[in-house]
Amino acid sequence: MWRDQLAVFFGIGPDVADGLLALVGDPSCWIRSRVDGISVVRIPLADRRARGLLARGPPGTAIPPRPSQDLERLLVLQGLIVDVTANRQFTAGGEVVRPPGPRSPLHLAGLEECLFGVWVGPAAP
Repeated sequence: MWRDQLAVFFGIGPDVADGLLALVGDPSCWIRSRVDGISVVRIPLADRRARGLLARGPPGTAIPPRPSQDLERLLVLQGLIVDVTANRQFTAGGEVVRPPGPRSPLHLAGLEECLFGVWVGPAAP
């Protein structure tokens, strides 16, 4: 269902996107992140200056604010992400773009687990 969007979002081939989606149901592929409640699968990207992750977390998880010099993009695949400061909600298919600099906190909300892609890299090539 999300194959084509993931392929474009991460700049990967459709077969690689299929492989990522197959990992969603395999608990052995997920590792804890630095944010309590969030687990991730690292995604190798062609642009070595960028980082890619598939991330998941339960409703109620807070992603604290932090400054960054990189651009951050999140693609919501399932669930609901709320930008607390801007009071904006992003549901499945929505993309959160956070420019370099101070970041507002995010909150995973709704009734189901949130699954999302994360791309972090330079704002300009």
